[in-house]
Amino acid sequence: ESKWKDFLGTSVLSNQNLEAERLRLEQFISDISHQTKTPMTNIRMYTELMCEEVDNLREHENEASVVKIKKYAEEIARQNERLEFLIDSLTKLSRLESGTLEVVAGPSSINELVKSGIAAVKPKAEKKGLSFVTSSREDKDPVIASFDMKWTLEALINVLDNAVKYSPEGGRIEVALTETEMYAAIHVIDDGSGISEEDATKIFGRFFRGSEVQ
Repeated sequence: ESKWKDFLGTSVLSNQNLEAERLRLEQFISDISHQTKTPMTNIRMYTELMCEEVDNLREHENEASVVKIKKYAEEIARQNERLEFLIDSLTKLSRLESGTLEVVAGPSSINELVKSGIAAVKPKAEKKGLSFVTSSREDKDPVIASFDMKWTLEALINVLDNAVKYSPEGGRIEVALTETEMYAAIHVIDDGSGISEEDATKIFGRFFRGSEVQ
C-alpha cells in the first residue's frame, strides 16, 4: 500500500508538471502571436501608403509626396527594428524556458563588461544627445569576477538600453561599479522618470511596461 501511495503521488505530480508545461507553452505561443502582430500590421500599412505616394509622385511630381515617402520609410524601418527585437527576445525566452540556455561562469573583467555594454548602446544614446559617465578607470587594475561574459553582457545591455530609451534628450547615464568582499555590483543610474512602487514588483514579467510608458 505504501508503494502504491508513492507511485500514485508521483504520477499526480508528474501530470501536474505536464499540465503546467502545456500552459506555459500556450502562453508562450500567445505572446509570439500578440507581440509580432502590431509591427507586422504597421509595416504592411506604411508600405501601402508609400506605394500610393509613389504613384502620386509620378503623376504630379509633388514635393510633399517625397516628404511623406521619407516619413513612411523611417516608420517602416522603426517597426522592423521592433519586430527584430521581439523575435530575438522570443528566441531567448524559448531557450530559457526549454532549459537549453547554458550559463558558464569564469574569471572575467567587469571593466571590459561595462565597456562592451556601453559601446553596444552608444549609437542610440548619441541620437538622443545622451552622455555616459563611468566610474571604471582604465589606469587601474581591472576588476575580476566569476561570471558568464556573454549572458551577463546581454543582461547589462538590456538595462542600459532601457536607460537610453526612457531618459530625456540631453540627459546623462551613470554606470558605477562598487566592490564588496563577496561580489561586485554594477549600478546604472539615469535621468528617467523612474518606476512606481506599484510597478516595481512586476518589472521582470514578460514584456511588462510601466503604466506611465505604455
